Amino acid sequence: MSSTLSPTHRENGNIFFIILVAVALFAALGFAITQGMRGSSASVSKEQSQLYASELITFAKSLESAVQRLQARGVSENDLCFDIDDYPGGDTMYEHASCANTRNRVFHPDGGGIFYKAFTGQDGFSIASERINGGNKVENVGTTCGPAACTELLYVVRMNDTAEGSLEICNAINAELGIVASAPPIDTAINTAHAFTGTFNATAAGTTIADSGQAPELLGKKTGCIQETTGGGDDYVFYHALIAR
Repeated sequence: MSSTLSPTHRENGNIFFIILVAVALFAALGFAITQGMRGSSASVSKEQSQLYASELITFAKSLESAVQRLQARGVSENDLCFDIDDYPGGDTMYEHASCANTRNRVFHPDGGGIFYKAFTGQDGFSIASERINGGNKVENVGTTCGPAACTELLYVVRMNDTAEGSLEICNAINAELGIVASAPPIDTAINTAHAFTGTFNATAAGTTIADSGQAPELLGKKTGCIQETTGGGDDYVFYHALIAR
């Protein structure tokens, strides 16, 4: 009796073998993709931190340009209005009498002509606060002295130190600005609570950036990122001087 397989049996065996090979190849492909994604996560994280750093710096510079345009038109620093919605009402954080004139408003077509960009709640950031304030100085930026006459107008963004990505963003900010530092420079205090309403504050001791030997990498730098070590946390703070006084 012949033991030769029929064509049907041979065909079934070939199909089964092809299916096994396909399953093996699919599994190998899936493993390769997974490993590739894992291997690229660090570079993606670095690229993302650079992107976020650029967003902060770009907005800060656009804010400075808008302030300069208003000053060129004769708007005084005390009349600058950073109200972000309709006046009066809404978010009243930045409201003061000069906001009644739309030509004094940074975020209005009649004034600075730019849109406010909120980083709080934006993916990739963990923001504790973001302010335009007149309660800090930067050593060797403008004139450093005791009274409020020497307080800078700053844009400050406080990033939570415990949040993933904040350290990387802070380092990326300094790297993009050409500030050589292996880690965010340490400083004891930045006033990130005060919202500018037409007046500058005589700052308390310790609220001058890069003074008394602190954060020497930022001495004379109108823009940078520090790690602030007082106030119950070690948050990372980005700052940009809109007006050096």
